[in-house]
Amino acid sequence: MVPRIPCELSELASDNPPINIKAHSKVRAFCFALIILLSWSGSATQSRPFPNWRQQIAYCVYYQPFGLARTFLIPGHYRAIKRRPRDPFTKTLQRRHLFVDRNILEARGQNIAIECGEERVTYQQLFERTNRAGNALRNLGVRAQERVLLLLLDTPEFLYAFFGAIKIGAVAIPVNTQAKPRDYEYILNDSLARVAIVSESLLPQLQAIPRQNLPHLREIVVVGPPDHAPSYSCFQDLMAAASPDLAPASTSKDDPAFWLYSSGSTGVPKGCVHLHHDMVVSSHHYAHAFSKLTSATAASA
Repeated sequence: MVPRIPCELSELASDNPPINIKAHSKVRAFCFALIILLSWSGSATQSRPFPNWRQQIAYCVYYQPFGLARTFLIPGHYRAIKRRPRDPFTKTLQRRHLFVDRNILEARGQNIAIECGEERVTYQQLFERTNRAGNALRNLGVRAQERVLLLLLDTPEFLYAFFGAIKIGAVAIPVNTQAKPRDYEYILNDSLARVAIVSESLLPQLQAIPRQNLPHLREIVVVGPPDHAPSYSCFQDLMAAASPDLAPASTSKDDPAFWLYSSGSTGVPKGCVHLHHDMVVSSHHYAHAFSKLTSATAASA
């Protein structure tokens, strides 16, 4: 137990006078109140950057401990806060909805969604095949939050499996197609993936792993002609036997949607968890930045 130093000794041991805690707390309270008032003030044409007062106070108190100094010392900082856009996404969001289902609801079903060599896939086809892939995974026993490893080339089947897994609440794990069998063995065991979907040309990479080294893996599904790998389930056959109707699982925008593993250059690969809203937010802001860039280019041309 550390002995408590009497107040008189602690004051004598320091050249600095003791801090008046009561007065210090009053100053902090005054600064926080002033920050909140400054954040709320502004012209009538500027909209409040937060949807409710609780988020406003949380931002000022927790994310702006030195907001008062920044407001006065950094030009444009206050205006940047006021221009902060509202979150355009609801709390119960699946990013699959914005990338696939939304296009059906907005009458773009016949528009081309995927171009892969000579193959063309419309949004309607993407929607139905995504549903079939999700139902196929459910028929294999994949449940919400369970991981599905995707060792797939850049083909439409990647999107069917990726969005299908997310739609049933599972977690997709796309992996590097240039990795080695030892990397796949580690990722499969680390993620506890129950199902692996693999392109036919990449199947030897998984076959090189002794089956007893993969205690959690239940099923390997191959994308390719069924007669080329008869001992494994065929992804196309599973999709053909599944229903094209699928209600999305109830997920939040803060639920895990997919994992991406690092290259492992400084050790074993690390699984980075991405939430449902991550790719939506990224594409949203990228589209806004790109539209500004193209507008500026067109104006200067």
